[in-house]
Parts: sequence; structure tokens; C-alpha cells
Amino acid sequence: MERRNLSADDAGAAQKLRYDAGAAAGSEAPLAHLSFEALDADYNNTQLRLTLWPGGGERLLALAGPHLGPVRWIV
Repeated sequence: MERRNLSADDAGAAQKLRYDAGAAAGSEAPLAHLSFEALDADYNNTQLRLTLWPGGGERLLALAGPHLGPVRWIV
């Protein structure tokens, strides 16, 4: 499978949309963002994180190896 990355412009636009939506979130309309991202090129160190708005608090949920295994749950 070919790995494809967003261009810097597209990644910046996606990040701006997420932060703008987070800034607009409130108790009547909260927002959650779940991310699963590799911290290295070989996917040996991958993190599952949850960010909740309002407030923007971020929480590390799990660490995983390549292809989602093994998983070490933090919560």
C-alpha cells in the first residue's frame, strides 16, 4: 500500500478547521477529535489521542506498534 501524506497546505487547512471548530464548541455542541498517528516513519511508535472541546483537553488513550499491534491501553 502506498503511503500518502497531505501537502503542507492541506494539513494546515485541516488543522485550522479543527481548531476553528473547537473554538466554536460549547456545552450544547461539544466536539471530539480522535487521532491515531505514527511518530516515526516505520509506524513503530503510534499514539491514539482524544481531544475534547470545549476546553481542548487532550488525553493519550493508547500506544501501539505497527499495524495496530500490540496495543498498550493507557486508560
